[in-house]
Amino acid sequence: MNCKPWQHGGLDALTAGLSGLLLGWAIWQPGGLSLGWLILLAIWTGCAIRTRRLFFIWFGYYLGALRLPLDSLRDYFPTSQGQWLASGAQCGLAFLLASSFVLCAVPRFQNPFRAALAACFGLLITALPPLGSIGLVSPFFGASSLFPGSGITGLLGFLGIFAFLVAATRALPGKKWISNISLVLVLSAALLQPLRGFTAKGPGLYCPRSVFCPSGTVVPISYPFGPTVNSWPSFLQRARLVTRLTHDALLSDPRARLLLFPEAVAGPFNRAFLPLYHRLATLVQERGAIVALGSIVPWRSRYGTDWSDGIVFLGRTRGELVARQPAPLVEWTPWKSLRDPATHSMPAFWWWHVSGSSHSRQIQRDDIRLGPHHWAALICYEQGLVWPILWTMLHHHPTLVLAPESVHWEQQRSIGLLEERMARAWGRLYALPVAIATNLPPPPPPPPS
Repeated sequence: MNCKPWQHGGLDALTAGLSGLLLGWAIWQPGGLSLGWLILLAIWTGCAIRTRRLFFIWFGYYLGALRLPLDSLRDYFPTSQGQWLASGAQCGLAFLLASSFVLCAVPRFQNPFRAALAACFGLLITALPPLGSIGLVSPFFGASSLFPGSGITGLLGFLGIFAFLVAATRALPGKKWISNISLVLVLSAALLQPLRGFTAKGPGLYCPRSVFCPSGTVVPISYPFGPTVNSWPSFLQRARLVTRLTHDALLSDPRARLLLFPEAVAGPFNRAFLPLYHRLATLVQERGAIVALGSIVPWRSRYGTDWSDGIVFLGRTRGELVARQPAPLVEWTPWKSLRDPATHSMPAFWWWHVSGSSHSRQIQRDDIRLGPHHWAALICYEQGLVWPILWTMLHHHPTLVLAPESVHWEQQRSIGLLEERMARAWGRLYALPVAIATNLPPPPPPPPS
């Protein structure tokens, strides 16, 4: 009996799915492989002469890569319903993102040029809104390893190399061996990777090579603040803690001109809370400094004043910055109408600017200035997307990336480490220092004596 298992549809799809799953897991686990390994997806896409194999490659990749981001849902909703929600979201997102590649590849997929064009469309569709608003772990992150310091040109270069590899692989004979060899390489690297050890870099000021590092001038303040405040006594206690930490930071380094606090540290912030931070504002004003305070800030829409994730700036520059993209399912629910005040869904802003609240000045999107300096902001979930920082770089020329995040509800620091890695990847690609401030989870309890 002449058995050709590679040509068997079921085994072929299973092999493709497991290959993508292994690659996604090996790259995006804590201390995973270099992001440059994402270029193997181009080779496997070129080897996939059937749309079924193409789908399972990309479905397996996103299923493995999305494990850590979706683990955050399991920690955020620590119930049986939360477990089902996280598992369903992981499979649903992987299916949706993988299907976009298949839909782009449907017309005359066998031609090398058309296969490369379809792969490019798939990359762009999953990286730009609306699908890009859930397009985590995009292969475009590989540009940060292959083209460090090249910025938007690096993204285009990555797209070009990806298309070339897809077309070249599709035109070559022996696709089976090309795919097998690359799979063995991934498996070997994934098995050998733990031997070199893994040391988490953690939050702080990250400066790529050959980039001026504003150490001392920019001070990210990471501290286990705990849950978001929601009562007047907790607001007062949080304001005192933030003021004390700012005072200590300014005393330890008089050069400090920007102090970045984690996401949502101050909770809901409007004019009523300004007296709580009067001492803080006076302190940094005297030093000619700025405090960037992660908060839930108001913004004005046609239906009234709503709330969104953002940053409040106090001191030499005052104003509010609203996040472009809140985290889906946790903060932003697309199916809920903003007209209903009981929906508790933060808005997702893609291309347009919003007007400020009636009680404060709204800072134009990412247009944060201090003298000659110009900063960009990636708040929490935005660090894992392609388009927020791309949109900023197309319109402005920032000199620093602000990356506040909050992971106090995590049982492990997996999602925090992932977001920090993504933020550093954008800093490496665009040759910008990145200030990362994290609301650290509480330390584990000591072992019983």
